[in-house]
Amino acid sequence: INLEDKNYLFFAEHEEYVPPLSQDDLIEQALDNPIGDASLDSIPEGAKVLIVIDDATRPTPTKLILSHLMKRLEARTTDLAFITAPGTHRPLTDAELEMKLGSEYLNKYPVFNINYRTEEDYEYIGDSDMGTPLHIHKAVLAADYKIAVGNIAPHNVVRWGGGAKILMPGVSGELTTSTTHLIGSHFPLQNIFGNIDCEMRKEVDSIGKRIGLDFILNTVLDAEGGILKLF
Repeated sequence: INLEDKNYLFFAEHEEYVPPLSQDDLIEQALDNPIGDASLDSIPEGAKVLIVIDDATRPTPTKLILSHLMKRLEARTTDLAFITAPGTHRPLTDAELEMKLGSEYLNKYPVFNINYRTEEDYEYIGDSDMGTPLHIHKAVLAADYKIAVGNIAPHNVVRWGGGAKILMPGVSGELTTSTTHLIGSHFPLQNIFGNIDCEMRKEVDSIGKRIGLDFILNTVLDAEGGILKLF
């Protein structure tokens, strides 16, 4: 399809940037120097740790990150499990789980491959400040320590992906996700996409604080899926 320039609303792409470190070194550096006071060293020995991963529609190089993260976690606890965060998307296929986790961890630890429509898997924990009924997956609520692995990219409802979005809608039930998607559809796209002051993002962050998240690894990727930086 050929479009004349006048018919483009906008075009966005990364500035040219080459990371000064290898992909493995970028991950190790981020794990050694987390932002704020978060630290994997604070995980109590024997704690029930849950790793939240995004689904196959997201380009996060999860398996590569896990090859570094899991060594540190296994030194502190053996009570480890994974949960997918598909939001309103379908559960992952076996091949997609293999791509995300790799066979080593897929076969070693429990994996909650969730479906947001399975009501009995979710627990109601009250309403958000905007009145959204919060139905959150029970495995998330039962964990002692929650770690998320995801990606930051512009988003047409909550301005940016990443952060608490992996919890809402990631691991939220149907009524929760339907309500927030409906609210988000009322805002004009030009006031949301990439905007740092977005009402729906504030709602997502507020819900994230209610659920709780102890540690997060968020990538910023180039167009080929390589890590530019990990936060």
